[in-house]
Amino acid sequence: MPVYQLGNGNDYFNSQNQPDWTNSSAVFGGNGNDTILATAVFPYSDTPIFVDGGNGDDSIRLQYATGGVASGGNGDDTLTAGGLGNTLIGGNGRDTLISLGGGSGMQPGNTLTGGLGRDTFTLVNDGNLVVLNDAAGDGVVSDGDTFKGPMDVITDLGRGDHIGFRNYDVDTNGPTASDVPLAKVDGSVALVPELYTYNYNFPPISLFRPAIGSAEYAVFHGTFAGGNTFTVGADGPDLFVVYDTRTGPDELVGKGSLVLQGVTDERLLTRALSPATAQGNGWDYASSDGTGSQTAALSAVLGQPADSAGAMGIIPA
Repeated sequence: MPVYQLGNGNDYFNSQNQPDWTNSSAVFGGNGNDTILATAVFPYSDTPIFVDGGNGDDSIRLQYATGGVASGGNGDDTLTAGGLGNTLIGGNGRDTLISLGGGSGMQPGNTLTGGLGRDTFTLVNDGNLVVLNDAAGDGVVSDGDTFKGPMDVITDLGRGDHIGFRNYDVDTNGPTASDVPLAKVDGSVALVPELYTYNYNFPPISLFRPAIGSAEYAVFHGTFAGGNTFTVGADGPDLFVVYDTRTGPDELVGKGSLVLQGVTDERLLTRALSPATAQGNGWDYASSDGTGSQTAALSAVLGQPADSAGAMGIIPA
């Protein structure tokens, strides 16, 4: 397992320039404001890359990774996971954690832990989210229904943190350069039945899609079972956010999903979507090295603009 020690100073590291780089490599930034791009090599199914920025305002990106870990350490860091099943740990400071998940599979999403400080979480998760059952047979999302898909997880959302959802533009096959307005669904969320072909060697299975319109989101109480499964229940210890930020007409596919672990008070989510809580540095969509600045606005629950953090690349659904 190659290990790279960058030492003190403001270092730039690109794994694509390292001939001995493997999917189990580790990079340690040390002191300084480091920029680290860690790109997995094919095949991508198991890529436990580890990056520790150390002290300083670091910018770290895991590209095409699955099962990788990026830790910012002390400082105001920008961490990005381009892939699924990765872990981002902000550490001390006002950090920006960006998840570029999604895709057509059912793998777990990315796990984000901000750490101490007011942090910004930016999510682009245009994924294959389904509901496995209609437990009550009532045609709407209700207690006992189980979601499955590449859901992102925030483990420590706190007061002063900010959440921004990024638009996936089907026409341009990628995220837009700004956060988008979202309105909370008014009333119940309908379940639309579907025959889903998961593996062409087996017959289709019956499941459901949550009917959430373009630029809308819905919140459900329940229990996160780990990985890619959430079961709805009014007394559950977690919140589940399903959002649709695709442009154009309403679609049943390509929903984003987010677990707020250990959060039951929806007011905390409302505050996180509001402009007054926005903190940290963002990442411009056009940036190639992970640096950048906050560039656009989010009109969230309160109908007001909020700071944004950019994103690059996504796995199309």
